[in-house]
Amino acid sequence: MKWRSAKLSFWVAAAGLMVPAQAHAGDFYVETGVGAASIRNGQALFGGFMTAAPPLDIGLTLGFFYNLSSDSSDIQFHLGIKDRCTTGAASGLQQVLNIPYPVVARADFGRFYISAGVSPWVFTRQGSLMSLSYNQRTGGISLLGEAGLLWRVVPYFHLALELGTDWVKPGGSITGFSPSPAATLALQMRFFIGSGSGGPGDGKHKFDGWRYPFGIEIH
Repeated sequence: MKWRSAKLSFWVAAAGLMVPAQAHAGDFYVETGVGAASIRNGQALFGGFMTAAPPLDIGLTLGFFYNLSSDSSDIQFHLGIKDRCTTGAASGLQQVLNIPYPVVARADFGRFYISAGVSPWVFTRQGSLMSLSYNQRTGGISLLGEAGLLWRVVPYFHLALELGTDWVKPGGSITGFSPSPAATLALQMRFFIGSGSGGPGDGKHKFDGWRYPFGIEIH
């Protein structure tokens, strides 16, 4: 029930971001990604099932962001929400860490970006990735750090190579962070909502086209 309540709050926040106030076209975007993941030093959170450095597994992300800056700004500041799901195999079973972040702040510099977030919701499960039977870590908190290289393909679609890390403080009798961290190197896809550009259109940040770095920049 707690997991469903947290997820409901997450999607309500997502719906709120989709209602812009005097927004420019293209200010809102949906971001999703998949990549290689590793849950390091997760023994305290997952118990004896997890080793300090398990083999690489799969990480999934889904986010909703809104651009708070004007089109002429050199640095774009984005605010959004993001859900990160990280898996790791241990003792023949799949361990799953799911963290919905209700607040993520991002600074976009055109070619790269950095993000930070915090969440009071830490969910784990053992078994299938698609199962909804998650357990909430009471008193837990997670810190998010991201850095990405951005390929601004066309106004309505961008690609990024992103390194994201979750630093989880389980709370309770456990001191310190575990995992430290849960990391994902993922290919991210941004889909912009609106009929205009997906970023500044005054020439400060050009669009690369599909043949980048061999193509011609789109102004």
